[in-house]
Amino acid sequence: MMPEKPRERGALSRRTIVHAAWAAPVIAFSAAAPAAAASLGTPELTLSAFALDANYAWGTVTLSRPGTADLTQTFDFQGDGASGWETIYTGQSTNSSGYYASTLPRSVIGAYTQLRAVASVTGYGPVSSAPVALSDIWA
Repeated sequence: MMPEKPRERGALSRRTIVHAAWAAPVIAFSAAAPAAAASLGTPELTLSAFALDANYAWGTVTLSRPGTADLTQTFDFQGDGASGWETIYTGQSTNSSGYYASTLPRSVIGAYTQLRAVASVTGYGPVSSAPVALSDIWA
């Protein structure tokens, strides 16, 4: 093996070039995932609720996201109380069309001033519906 000549100031070594060649594919791969997720369109959750009677509300959640056919998505109901937003019901799920409907007992949600739906969408992150005031449900 021949001894290496001293490098000129600012010149790249073979080791630096080889290291850069190995690192480049990793950077390209990690940048591709967010770009693919963004091409699906921004996910949107919508919560609607109205009173069925003095004790129950009817709540619907819809998920829309342009570019995807299966809109199955787990989400949580949250209530805005004295200490901020907290989870009321966990692990609810929209169907493949992006729709969910259920009764919401006033005995559970009545302790909050507002309700919202929150989901963590793969490739996008957390998404929240606009809050619905309980005063609008039981006016």
